[in-house]
Amino acid sequence: MAMQEGWGFDELPELLWKNGQLAEPLAKLCDYAIGTARNFERWYIRKRKWKKHWASILRSLAIVAAAAAGVIPLLGQIFAETAESGAPSTWLNPLWSGVALAFAALFVLFDRFWGYTSGWVRYVLAAAALCQETDMFQFDMESAKVSWGDEGPTREEAKALIGECKDFLRRVHTIVRRETDTWALDFQRVVKQIDVATEGIGKTQG
Repeated sequence: MAMQEGWGFDELPELLWKNGQLAEPLAKLCDYAIGTARNFERWYIRKRKWKKHWASILRSLAIVAAAAAGVIPLLGQIFAETAESGAPSTWLNPLWSGVALAFAALFVLFDRFWGYTSGWVRYVLAAAALCQETDMFQFDMESAKVSWGDEGPTREEAKALIGECKDFLRRVHTIVRRETDTWALDFQRVVKQIDVATEGIGKTQG
């Protein structure tokens, strides 16, 4: 989930627009826009490490449990054939295969409920998109500075760059909002699946 506290944003700085002195407030505005985007990007980069950590653990446990479910019946048969009595091994009862499968499903369910794997992927994509948008904006900003010349930007050029800053921040917030909406849909879908499964178990037991 993206919309959490701890973004560390700065407020829009106070800007003084005076004729012949437009370069300084424009620079502050561009720095503010870039800083906002970089804060989002750093947040995703920082948070994705924990997502990856828990996703790796839970998915690895699910793989091991699923593999164990397939191996337990085979080992039970092998030990039964090699034992002198020919009786099946009690500690390798085939029913343990079902238990292992249940644990594998539980690990996957925990991962999906907390959004570790899906969140990790979303954060990687969001950080990459923010980085690309910011880099392109910085090049556009430098290109605009070159066109100003030694006399600085005109009011028309200043208005144009202000519009570019606004569009840039709109794209940045769109990336964040899209990631957050995806998280909300995924979470609602998982909760619904859990509710349906719980109702099914209740009807079976009843």
